[in-house]
Amino acid sequence: MAQIWKTLFLAATVVGIIALLALLYNVINDSFGYVAYQNEIEPRMLVAEYYAEQAQEVPAGVFGADEVRLEAVRQPTRSPC
Repeated sequence: MAQIWKTLFLAATVVGIIALLALLYNVINDSFGYVAYQNEIEPRMLVAEYYAEQAQEVPAGVFGADEVRLEAVRQPTRSPC
């Protein structure tokens, strides 16, 4: 009977160590995974060029606080009920 408990506790310890190693890997991977980047072409210019090519005026609310708000351009779709 003691051999069964010994094996059970050893298995639980091994599973715990594997879980902790997976967590450690995840933390290390996340800490080195972020990269700062700079746009070569500003998104504002891309949107302005798109509307210029379409011979349309940029809708109000697309630009605000130095960011492109594409949700202001997208038309909501509704599913039939």
